[in-house]
Amino acid sequence: MAQDLSPTAVSIPSIVTPALPGEGDLKTVVANNGVPVIQIGFLRPDSTHTSYLTGVAIMNSSQLKFVAHPGFAEPGHVSQYGVDDQLKGADLSGLVATFNSAFKIKDSLGGYYQNGITARPLVDGKASLVTYNDGHVDIGNWGSEVSMTPDVASVRQNLNLLIDSGVETPDLDKSVLAKWGWTVKNAYYVWRSGIGVDAQGNVIYVAGNSMSVQSLADVLHAAGAVRAMELDINAEWISYMWYENSKTDTGLISHKLVAFDRPATRYFSPSSRDFYAVYLKN
Repeated sequence: MAQDLSPTAVSIPSIVTPALPGEGDLKTVVANNGVPVIQIGFLRPDSTHTSYLTGVAIMNSSQLKFVAHPGFAEPGHVSQYGVDDQLKGADLSGLVATFNSAFKIKDSLGGYYQNGITARPLVDGKASLVTYNDGHVDIGNWGSEVSMTPDVASVRQNLNLLIDSGVETPDLDKSVLAKWGWTVKNAYYVWRSGIGVDAQGNVIYVAGNSMSVQSLADVLHAAGAVRAMELDINAEWISYMWYENSKTDTGLISHKLVAFDRPATRYFSPSSRDFYAVYLKN
């Protein structure tokens, strides 16, 4: 059974037993007045790929606000959304993390909505990552668990839920390519990323190499996700960074959660894909 983890949790239960020393232990990398804001930890994804560590970032929603950014290709036509395809100037103030979004919209089996503009119609029953005008995030099946209200800022849909009501979707390891995305050379175990929310509303991001859809769901579940969905796959598109203040040109030092391909500064220049920026609340 998944464990509900508070923002001050100390560890995530190991999937592979016995656990390695320090496996699943959470480290606070961003705090606000002594309150943990972002905690990270690492787990082996399954009993076969034990030389790999999957990264987990748990974000304390009570301290954070989330903003969706369109990409110049996905969904394109950036100017109509009123949000840039990169982070610069005022966008850097209070920034503590960024992470990738989902598949190309045409491959997502769902839609895209932001700031009153529908790039592709939203589909009932599809897994949906929703941001709201107050900056909080929710995840659920569109049309039942989450739906359109005046408070919705953005909706990004991608496939079906991996976890719903605290239960992993059955048969995640069947018809994987057709259901969960075509991979480089049609590999089964690849770089994958996913996102969930726990029972307290905290946001959980997971990414790692040599992961199946099942192991992605397993790690999200172990970290406390009660609803979760897959984001983008393959090392070129996955990214999670957290930031600390510095005297660099951007005023920030970027840190990668895991060793994906793109530079840790990727969202400081125009991005072809949509992404999310995470800020401390004022």
